Amino acid sequence: MLKIAITGKIATGKTTISKILKEMDYKVFDSDVEVANLYKTKPVINLVLEAFSHKISSLLLDNGKLNTSNLGQYVFKNTEELIKLEKILYPELKKKKGLFLFRKQKRKSSFL
Repeated sequence: MLKIAITGKIATGKTTISKILKEMDYKVFDSDVEVANLYKTKPVINLVLEAFSHKISSLLLDNGKLNTSNLGQYVFKNTEELIKLEKILYPELKKKKGLFLFRKQKRKSSFL
């Protein structure tokens, strides 16, 4: 299987290219979407709360979801805290990507 990574800075067209590829029936693993999904899972919510709730006000919303806006504002101002968040998210993201690739092995091409 051919695997192609789509990378780039903010607002460089990654999402647009991904949409076009999906319309062409290519399978696309969208890390941004998967991270957003991870933020909704109990294990990740609990790990994020454990790591950051004493540092970020209103981290948990009334509906039980993470306030990712406040989380982002905090970690993007502090590299060490961003690394801490990445250590929570990346192992789970790596598992999701591995499962995606495993399920798509028989296809000729997949985009990451």
